Amino acid sequence: MIGEWLVALEATALAGALRSSVWAYPLVNAAHILGVALLVGAIVPLDLRLLGAWRSVPLAPFWRVLTRTAGAGLVLAIVFG
Repeated sequence: MIGEWLVALEATALAGALRSSVWAYPLVNAAHILGVALLVGAIVPLDLRLLGAWRSVPLAPFWRVLTRTAGAGLVLAIVFG
């Protein structure tokens, strides 16, 4: 069952375009890696701030910026994953 699904996925036009293009696959891969980096890169400082690091930085603006950054990273990682 899974093998049939993978064969069908391999036969799609998108898979063919990724195979035949010199630039498409590396760009999609780079976008996925960028998404993961944004996701992890936003979660780590936010967790550190919640644990008590950088107490001089107010939490609300820090939270707003980093949760949006993590969300954008998640979207990129899913779309280009």
